[in-house]
Amino acid sequence: MTRTLFKSLAAMGALALSANAFAANDLKVKGIEVDKQDDGYHVFVEIAAAGETVGPFYVDLFEGRNFAPEVGEFGDQFKRIDWISGDGESVYVEFMMDVLPDNNWLDAIVDTDGWIDEINENNNHKDHRVP
Repeated sequence: MTRTLFKSLAAMGALALSANAFAANDLKVKGIEVDKQDDGYHVFVEIAAAGETVGPFYVDLFEGRNFAPEVGEFGDQFKRIDWISGDGESVYVEFMMDVLPDNNWLDAIVDTDGWIDEINENNNHKDHRVP
């Protein structure tokens, strides 16, 4: 199922998302790290979770923006996470880039589609300027 179809079905209520059953969940972008290697730039986005096991959700990476992305926007790159344990577990989501954006800004959003009912929706975004 494509991301757009999955999102449309969820919005219509035709698809039950089990993660929304837990109201005390929280996902957060803890950090963004960039590592230059021979094959390009490896971008690691650290996602932390509190509460119950949650999923699925997407992590979106936006490249070279001068403003924060809106909730619901698709990133330049994105990856689906099927689940993460909510017991303070962190996972690193890796993205690859051949070159850095001209202004060196990266933004990451977790659960950009708003599928997970969270106690704090304000910690789902983080930006990072690569020196």
